[in-house]
Amino acid sequence: MKKLLILVLTLILLAGCAQALDKSFSEEKLDEAIYQVLENLHLKDSQAIRDMSIDIMAAGLDDATMETVYNLLDEAGPFKEIEKITKASMKDKDLDQIIAVCSVKVAYESKTYLYTMSFTQDYKLAGLFLK
Repeated sequence: MKKLLILVLTLILLAGCAQALDKSFSEEKLDEAIYQVLENLHLKDSQAIRDMSIDIMAAGLDDATMETVYNLLDEAGPFKEIEKITKASMKDKDLDQIIAVCSVKVAYESKTYLYTMSFTQDYKLAGLFLK
């Protein structure tokens, strides 16, 4: 119940802050960036994820953090499919720019995870959350 409440509140917040995808973003390039993040996660390639991230994000993706993510993915089992991707834009006050916020529902053999990925206008990873 607590997880559902957190998810609902997160979606309300996202819906309240986000707008339709800004025209400065290419749907295709965002899809490529999303697929690349997922591929690097599945390959456990932490350095590749850091390389495609903005500096502050890369600094937060230390080995211990990435190991936690990889353990969750191991528990979920093999990747099956991306079930749904939604994209929106919002102004990031810390970065002082419009970012794309993408919710990506991914099915694995044993679990389904909802990733929230945010990207700058040059398609650098600015945020990565896994639920």
